[in-house]
Amino acid sequence: HVRLGRTGEFPHPKYGENELFRVLQRWDDIVLPPDSELAVCRITLQVEEGPPEPLRLLLYAVARDWNPGSGGVDGNNVSAPKPGEVWWGDAEYGQAAWGLPGAGFASDTHPDADTGSQALADAAWSPGQESLALQSAALAEYAADRIRRGKPVLLLLKLTDQQEDLPGCFLSLYSGEHGDSRNTARRPALELEWSSEAEVETVAN
Repeated sequence: HVRLGRTGEFPHPKYGENELFRVLQRWDDIVLPPDSELAVCRITLQVEEGPPEPLRLLLYAVARDWNPGSGGVDGNNVSAPKPGEVWWGDAEYGQAAWGLPGAGFASDTHPDADTGSQALADAAWSPGQESLALQSAALAEYAADRIRRGKPVLLLLKLTDQQEDLPGCFLSLYSGEHGDSRNTARRPALELEWSSEAEVETVAN
């Protein structure tokens, strides 16, 4: 799984941002016909476990790409990163830092910003809710521009700033590595709805 929020295991100031969790998503190799128009971009997430209080999730565009790596030095997704792999404080471990840890430097004008100042989309989650979706016109516009230029769609998912400051305010989501190739229903899904004047047949997947 992947996690959002602040764990309640280390409610001590000395741990600082080390107890805070956010999720990076990198959607690559997306190809649409050159004359197509993207109408809807939707991110659907499956929830593993959450707190007894409602949460609000925010989705931001990330300004620069990163190396997702191969699970760190031990290849198990919990070990220390290899040089160049993405990490909490680094877009490239040992080589290039984020503007702020957790890709947290938000600005629409500063050249070193990690994300824009405004979220592309948001979604509310309630206790017991097993899935949620984020979509908006801004998200579709961003995705369309990235796909048109042959670039990956780069996203940061986080809780609100207020919720991130609360120890124990913690949401676990199923990751893109959940299950085997025949058991993928709980993985995150990127859904695109597009049209083209050259369309001769419609297929929904």
